[in-house]
Amino acid sequence: MLDLLKGTDIEKDLISLEDILQGAIQDEEPLLSRMSGHILFSEGLRLRPSFGIAVYKACWGKNVAELLPVTAALELIHTANLIHADLIYKAPTHRGAPSLHMMFGKNEAIVTADFLFAKANLLCASYGPDIIQMTMRTCIRMAEGEVLQMSTTLKDTTVDKYMEMVKRRTADIISTTAKLGAWIARAPVHTLESMEVMGQHLGLAYQLVDDFLDIGGSICVAEPKGTEVLQGRVTMPIIRARDQLNDKARKQLMDIYRKRKRDKADVKRVMKLVSSTDGLEFTKKKAEALVEAAIKEAERLEDGIHRRMLMELSRYVVERCV
Repeated sequence: MLDLLKGTDIEKDLISLEDILQGAIQDEEPLLSRMSGHILFSEGLRLRPSFGIAVYKACWGKNVAELLPVTAALELIHTANLIHADLIYKAPTHRGAPSLHMMFGKNEAIVTADFLFAKANLLCASYGPDIIQMTMRTCIRMAEGEVLQMSTTLKDTTVDKYMEMVKRRTADIISTTAKLGAWIARAPVHTLESMEVMGQHLGLAYQLVDDFLDIGGSICVAEPKGTEVLQGRVTMPIIRARDQLNDKARKQLMDIYRKRKRDKADVKRVMKLVSSTDGLEFTKKKAEALVEAAIKEAERLEDGIHRRMLMELSRYVVERCV
């Protein structure tokens, strides 16, 4: 849990959320519960639900218990998507620990992701059709984003195309969480729209910071540097470097990304090529601008401790480990 939440009412809410998540994955088949918990409880910070709870309280929601089940459902959906992504990109680890398919097997990982999606649906069942549609639309957008990611090549990816992919694959679930916080607090339409935009900005910024950390950030991240490069994923610093390198250096970068499999030597070469451009600085500045835009949306809310907490959480997105 984030230090800035220690001792706050949101810390207590997150403890209640953990109880809901623990209960949601209990099953007659203990192995399903164990496999689900392997990834679900490795996420640690719970930044997405923290945003949702802070929005709910900043919008003067009175009973956070009405928000927590759907917030938990979105965490289950996010976890299921992570399991699929680790499978797609053959990731050996997840946040420094063995990925689910490496630990239990590919078929078991697929079944676990299905199980988590089903459990998320059960958590949403007590809500009205509008909220169910919002959560299901988020699942669709995440699937679309993954397809875009899989079809993305360094040759034809632009900054705008990359941002659209990130919006669907990563940002939409944060946006939905923030919007639901306002919706369930019965905030007016203009606030719903503002919180949705804020969530989009923060989701985009979060991924850009991840991109930065993968190439040149702090050692505090659990995954080894260059993990995205090893898996052949195109990220913002890579795109920016491609556009700035001379022809010879650009060809070296393109050749590495055309390889069926990359190794640690390739990672070092990519890092060297990126560091010869402003790829990292460009990525970080873009993330900082998005966070500032998100804070401007938060400032539309009535002043109070939870609005200030929401703004601090927003700043954390870009300040973590960089």
